[in-house]
Amino acid sequence: KRAFAINVDNKIEIFINPIIELSGDVVDNTEGCLSIPNKQFNVKRRMNVSIKADNIFKSKGYRGWYAYVIQHEMDHINGILISDKGEDQ
Repeated sequence: KRAFAINVDNKIEIFINPIIELSGDVVDNTEGCLSIPNKQFNVKRRMNVSIKADNIFKSKGYRGWYAYVIQHEMDHINGILISDKGEDQ
């Protein structure tokens, strides 16, 4: 099993065995990560994601900040850090 959780409007949402579909424009995003303290990275991300998981019945869509967070967490469960994807600022 692979899983992550995010806080959406003060509610924890959990995704088990998630699959995402990316859409929308690609934007430059400045991100930090608790795995790499005190560093910021410029990472390209899509504006929108749809996510399907074992514990949700239908695909859910997210945009903007939440879409970036989901992509960041998906990278983690795929063994990728932002230092692997982006430029150190």
